[in-house]
Amino acid sequence: MAVRFRARIRHRPNEVVGEVSFGDAATVVRAAESAKKAQEAWASIPAPIRGRAIAHIGRLIEDNAEALARLVTAEIGKPYAEALGEVREIIDTCDFFLGEGRRTVRADRAERDARQAAVHAFGVRSELSR
Repeated sequence: MAVRFRARIRHRPNEVVGEVSFGDAATVVRAAESAKKAQEAWASIPAPIRGRAIAHIGRLIEDNAEALARLVTAEIGKPYAEALGEVREIIDTCDFFLGEGRRTVRADRAERDARQAAVHAFGVRSELSR
């Protein structure tokens, strides 16, 4: 049975930011299996196309950067300028992966030219945080 949790803001303890359900072990296993299937499908898409998809996500985040920074400020009380910097890091990460998609194509060409270049996918990962 899932346990419900209400997230609150330290500096505004009466305000609820959101509600989530914690899953049990079976939920985690199902989520991991689903993620693995999705990762396999994602990996079958050519790297340059994946890079463009991630770049598009970056543009969406960039278009909403101020609202996202205000959300970070509201949720954890971080100064707005610092929150905007964190949003900018996400945008930069998306731009980086656009470049990685292009680099992978160049790496394929480099191998044909007898030079060494390798890109390895790591597959599904999870993170537990508090």
